[in-house]
Parts: sequence; structure tokens; C-alpha cells
Amino acid sequence: MVSGPAASGDEGPYWSRVKVFFKMVDPRNALLGQSDVDWARQVLSGRAEHPPSVVERAQDIVQCVVHPDTGLPVSPFFLRLSCIVPANMTLDCLMITASTPWQTAGAQALNQCYNAAHYWANRNHTNDEPPVRVAASFTAATASSVWAALRLQRAASAMQGAAAVVLRRSAPFLAVAAADVLNLGIMRSNEWARGIAVKRRDGTEVGRSRRAGAMAVASCVAARVMAAAPVLLSSSFALEAMERAGPFRPGAALASLRVPAALAVLGSAIVCAVPLTFALFRREATVSVSWLEPEFRSLDDGNGLPVTQVWYHKGL
Repeated sequence: MVSGPAASGDEGPYWSRVKVFFKMVDPRNALLGQSDVDWARQVLSGRAEHPPSVVERAQDIVQCVVHPDTGLPVSPFFLRLSCIVPANMTLDCLMITASTPWQTAGAQALNQCYNAAHYWANRNHTNDEPPVRVAASFTAATASSVWAALRLQRAASAMQGAAAVVLRRSAPFLAVAAADVLNLGIMRSNEWARGIAVKRRDGTEVGRSRRAGAMAVASCVAARVMAAAPVLLSSSFALEAMERAGPFRPGAALASLRVPAALAVLGSAIVCAVPLTFALFRREATVSVSWLEPEFRSLDDGNGLPVTQVWYHKGL
């Protein structure tokens, strides 16, 4: 089982974490299976016998495939972070090209269905999530995103000029941002309601903290919203520019390439935005015991020395 800083290793400074997330969003890692994980663990258990390049590849496989709480590969494979680029390219393209209420509602519902499954697979596994909570999360997030997108589209249609364009093109992001708060907040409510495992540096669990759970969920919400902003806004306004002028405008020579061009913008934005924003928060996060419940403030490290900070798995 992979858990705690002692097992996962030091995540390093910000740009080191960005590099790790660039590897994690690589679609080539989506199809890695248990045999690959077994090989990687065998290499890491005897790393002195292997060249640095082989050890680095083994570390990449474990980081990209294995859930830190369970020690098992994230399954099914399409819910891994390595599938986030092709999945979100498709879903985001549907959202930014939707032109009717039914298309908007359908695109938002599909996006939240994927998000709910993705959040569930990559959550903190301290607590079991009952199916009813998963269903409630999906229902609330879908309803909020559809409602927000349709209301914003209606408001934009009543406006004129640049303000209407800005609101209409911002609607997909604003709807997704509102839904992400509900989706993650409800899906992972056990984490802030019942607490998550917190550990000493050596990986020894010292209890469960509701405050740590709230921080884990809040940081994941912030990362998801910050990642969605450049992706949906840049591609949506790029699509608007192509529709208004240049060779991609309706009836022009390259009009049929408008959607492929939007997909290229989406893919580039996802590959850049996800690592840069997700790396802002460590997966194995630390927190001072002074921020947690009173029972954590008198901990010792087993040798009589006080524990000043603890670790917890944030999730994605």
C-alpha cells in the first residue's frame, strides 16, 4: 500500500510537481496495468541495482497509475488523470459548441457524469462513499450546471454588443465552476463531515481530522476551477474569433476546420493548465497541528518529541 510521505517520497518544489503532473496527464499512461505496476514496484524495491532512467520510469508508473490510499491502480483506466486530455477535449468541445438549450443541457450533463466518476475514483479513500451520495452529487451538479448555463445563455441573448459575447462565451466555464463546487463538495462530504486520516512523517496514522478533510476538498475545488478557467475561456473565445473573421468564418474556405482548430486549442490548454494548477497543491499535503482539532496538538513522534505537522492525502 502506498501512503504517507515516507512511501510516496518528497514531492519537491512547485516546478517539480508540475513536471510530475505533465507525466500524469500523458495519455500513454492510461493503459498501464497491474503487471506494469508490479514491475515498477520490483524495480523500486531494489533501485540500487537499476540505472537512474529505469528507476525514474518506475516512479512515474506508480505516480501515474496507483492511488496513494489503496495502493491499487485507479480503475477503470479512463478515470485516471492520464485520460483527462482526450476526455475533456471531447466534453469541453461539446459545451463550447452547443447552440440550443437541449445541446447545452446534454453537454453539461455528460460533463458532470464524467466528473462525478472521476472525482469518485480519485478521492481520499479514508471513508467509503455510499452510492446514494454519489447519485446526490451527480444530480445536484448536473442540475446546477444545466440551470446556470441556460440562465446565462438567456441573459446573453437579452444583451447586445461585447457584453453579450463575453457572457455567452463565459457561460460554459461559469456553469462548470458552479457545478464543481457542488459535485466535489457533496461527493466528498464524508471527508469534511467525518474526517480523513492524518499521519506522521513515517506514515503512521494518528487519527482522523474533519478540518484536514475540509482543506483537502477545498484545495481540490480550487484546483479544478482554476484549471477549467483557461481551458474553457481560451477555447471559447478562440472559437468566437474564428466565427467572426478569418478563413474559419462560416462559408469561408476553412470553415469545416473550425471544430478541429477548437479541439487543438482545447488540447493545448488542458495539457498546460492542468499541471500548472494541480501542482499548486501537494497530493500529500502537510498541515500544522495548530490548525487541526485540539486532540492533535499533544502528539509526539514516538520518541517523546512533539509533532508539529502532519500529512494527509488530498486527492485530485
